[in-house]
Amino acid sequence: MVFRRRWAREKARTVAVLKEFDVGNCICAVEADREIVCAKIADLMRVVHQHLRNASTAEALEAFNNEVRVKVPVAFDCIFGVVTLRYRHMVFIALTTGGSASADYAVFNQPSYSKY
Repeated sequence: MVFRRRWAREKARTVAVLKEFDVGNCICAVEADREIVCAKIADLMRVVHQHLRNASTAEALEAFNNEVRVKVPVAFDCIFGVVTLRYRHMVFIALTTGGSASADYAVFNQPSYSKY
């Protein structure tokens, strides 16, 4: 029972952090790469979303932030639900047993298919 309460608190904290996500606040291992990474994220958003085709980098990054804030907590909830394992153990299980496909389905509402 203690583990479930601890997991519930940890999950609630994680979801709260995800709902406040801002790519500008992320840690970048090599700070000089931040501009390149942000530019690539903005380019991706412009390609994926037609309404962002002519958006500035700042607008595209804000759209990315909003997408993460809305979709990632839902995917997180779908994957982890109510469990008693630590987050790092669940990530390992999810990544090694096809949990990433479940996340793709929850976030993008379509299954992911591997080319390999």
